[in-house]
Amino acid sequence: MKTKAVVFLIACAIISLLATPIVSADEMIVSGDFEYYISPETAHEDYRGTVVITKYLGNDKEVVIPSEIDGKTVTLIDTDAFRNNEKLKSVKLPDTLIGIGVEAFAFCKSLEEVNIPEGIKDFSPAFRGCEMLKSIVIPEGIERIEQGMFRDCISLENVTLPNSLKIIDGSTFEKCTSLKTITLPNGIIEIGANAFGGCTALSEISIPESVTYIGASAFANTAFYNDAENWENGVFYADGCLIDSKREEIKGEYSVKEGTRIIAVRAFSRAEELEMLKLPEGLKVICDAAFDECTSLKTVELQGGLETIGLSAFRKCPIDEIVIPEGVRSIGDRAFVRCGMQKVTLPKSLEIIGYEAFGGNSINKVYYNGAESGWNEKQFGAAMGLSPYAKVKFADGNVNGESVSNTSDEGVEASEDSGNNSDAAETASASTVEAVEESYAYIWITLASVIAIITIAITIISVKKRSRHHS
Repeated sequence: MKTKAVVFLIACAIISLLATPIVSADEMIVSGDFEYYISPETAHEDYRGTVVITKYLGNDKEVVIPSEIDGKTVTLIDTDAFRNNEKLKSVKLPDTLIGIGVEAFAFCKSLEEVNIPEGIKDFSPAFRGCEMLKSIVIPEGIERIEQGMFRDCISLENVTLPNSLKIIDGSTFEKCTSLKTITLPNGIIEIGANAFGGCTALSEISIPESVTYIGASAFANTAFYNDAENWENGVFYADGCLIDSKREEIKGEYSVKEGTRIIAVRAFSRAEELEMLKLPEGLKVICDAAFDECTSLKTVELQGGLETIGLSAFRKCPIDEIVIPEGVRSIGDRAFVRCGMQKVTLPKSLEIIGYEAFGGNSINKVYYNGAESGWNEKQFGAAMGLSPYAKVKFADGNVNGESVSNTSDEGVEASEDSGNNSDAAETASASTVEAVEESYAYIWITLASVIAIITIAITIISVKKRSRHHS
């Protein structure tokens, strides 16, 4: 278990604990058709002292949620408040609303109409499985549509997105089978995995130049994706973006089409017969795992214009040598892990080398096109996990701090024998470090698990108290 995964688990548990409103039965109030509570002083200042609607108790098909209840402003529709209400056909939300909780209207299978107020700040995935919903307008100010927001809204035909939008999360419109077209605003930067997957009627889409990340299967099984005319030699292109490939058709040498600016997540992953890759000038982003486990890929030619190499982009590709061109600023975690790599050239422009970006290799020669001071300041040696015997040659001719003008490759290679002699010790040391990391990981996982169990227990007790209160 690696550090980032552990931190993520702990963060999720703590956030879940902090986000769980500990509301006793005495604090729950019923007013007309609404059950609610007053948000406590410990809540975020936007919600403090306002009404949080937890449940709709009525049977009306058309519901108007008031801006005030018992003299207090309504700001939040809580998690599951209307979930599984199959009678509800329309709902009018008040302008005072700031937040909509997770699955607040999920599986309201008769819901045809709902408005999203312009003051919304916390826009959680709330409308999954609303099978009769036909149209939705997302107001200006919303920057992110969260994962699964409109998944399985099979009647959804019209979607208006705001110019403020930056991110469409994974599965946001997945299986919206009536959606035929959608306009993505300029300024959007990320389209998540399966964002439009299974939108079988979607025959037209334009990807703005602002987009820098496209998740795996973002447009899989759409009418656009399934149109043979949008495929070239086993590769699916759209608006300068390479989206996907038919792995069984990718063999030997492949040259990515000129004018391509993005290669999407997992576009070629496990294309096991790809041997040589040529990328065009102007390609800006190679997304995460784009060539992950291409187990025959030995030669990669990167060109100018490239800025980002994503996580695990070339993981387990048998690349002996790589030249990272000037202009690249970021190399993601595990980008070249376990490639059997020995020689690397890095640009002066590089700002970030991710965790284990070159881990599991036997790198003994590094050429850095910048000064030694920049190398040391950015701690690239530690980031790459280099052996202390590995030699780094800098742009000024220095080799690991020694002024050696016109240093030849042979001068760098002279260290290889001593470097190889250290392999066994380095492996043993790495194993020890990994064992210690694993021990700490188990401790943190245990702590996270305890926090999660406490959270679940608090929630169950709260629900039971609430049930007794209403009975």
